[in-house]
Amino acid sequence: MSTVRARRSIVVGLALALLGRPGAAPIVYAQAADPAWAQTLRVAQYNVQFVTPWGFGRISAKHWPNTEARARAIGETLACFDVVALNETINEARRSEIFAAMERAGAACGRSSRLASGRHFEVLAGPGPDGPSFARIADWLTGDAALAWLGDEVAIASRLPIVASAAMAYSTARGSDALAAKGVLHARLWRGGDAPRGDQLDLFVTHLQANHADIRRAQITELAAFIRERSHPALPAILLGDLNIDGSAPARRDPRAEYHGMLRELAALGFRDPGQALRGTDSWQRRRIDYMLLRSPQLSVADLRTEQFHDLLVRALSDHAALTAELRWRPAASLTAGR
Repeated sequence: MSTVRARRSIVVGLALALLGRPGAAPIVYAQAADPAWAQTLRVAQYNVQFVTPWGFGRISAKHWPNTEARARAIGETLACFDVVALNETINEARRSEIFAAMERAGAACGRSSRLASGRHFEVLAGPGPDGPSFARIADWLTGDAALAWLGDEVAIASRLPIVASAAMAYSTARGSDALAAKGVLHARLWRGGDAPRGDQLDLFVTHLQANHADIRRAQITELAAFIRERSHPALPAILLGDLNIDGSAPARRDPRAEYHGMLRELAALGFRDPGQALRGTDSWQRRRIDYMLLRSPQLSVADLRTEQFHDLLVRALSDHAALTAELRWRPAASLTAGR
C-alpha cells in the first residue's frame, strides 16, 4: 500500500469514527464470545454493482467506481454480520477483496468463530459460467436463452458452517442480462458449536432479470422449482436477493402488480415478506426491489431496515441500499427436547 493510500485510509477511518456514520469502519458489538446456541442472526442483502470481469474502468459514468477502495469499504462495512448475500459480484478480484476485508475486520466484532478452520467467514459464489457454444448463441439470437458467460453473479459469506451447497443458472434471459449467469445459490447452514447437526436452515440468494417482467416470471418458476428440490420443508429458510420487482406500497396497491404474482408463487413454498413497510432499495430509495423473505415460525424479525452505506471517498458504496436485519432463530422443539 502506498504512503498516500495508507494516510488516506487512516483519515477516512478516523473521520467515520468521529462522525458515527455507517461507512467502512465496522460496527463493533461489545459482547463476549457468543455461545453456540445463540439465537440471533445479523443478516445483510446487498447489490454491490461490480458487473464487469476486468479490474479497471466501468460500463458508464452512471456506474459506481470499479475500485479496490470501494470493495474494501464494502467488506469492512459488512464484517459484523453473520450472513451476507451479495449480488453483481462478477468481478473476481473485487469479490475477493470484499471477502478479504470482511475476514480482516471480522475479528473486531466480538463474534467467536464457529468454523472448524478458525476463520470468521465461509464463502461461496455462483452459478459458474457456461462455455460459449454456437447452439447457445443461436438460441440467444432467436429467443431468450441465457448465454451465462459471466459467472459468480451472486455470493454468500457466512459465519455459520455451510454443510451443503448448490447453484443453478436461469435458462432464460434477455438483452445484456443474458451475458451473466444470473441464477440462484443455495447454502445449508448449521448453527455450529455443540448444536445438534440437524439444527440447520436453508439460505437461497438470487438476482432476477432487469426490465422484462415476462422473463422474471419464467425465472421465478425456475427459482421455485430449485427451492423445492434443494430445501427440506421442515427447515427454516431465508430467501435474499435483488428481484427487480417493485414491492413498495404504491406498487402493491395495484392488484395487477408483478409483486403479487411473485409473492403468491413463493408463499406457496411457505415464504412471507416482512419488509413491506421499508423504504426502497434502488438508487433513489423509491422502489423496493431487494428482498428478505422468511419461512418458518422458527424465524422472527427483531429488526429489519434499509441502510444506505456511505464512504467519504466514494459517496454511497453502491447504487442499491442494503437490507439489514436482526433475526431470531429458535431451535426446533424436537431438537431442544431433553437438553
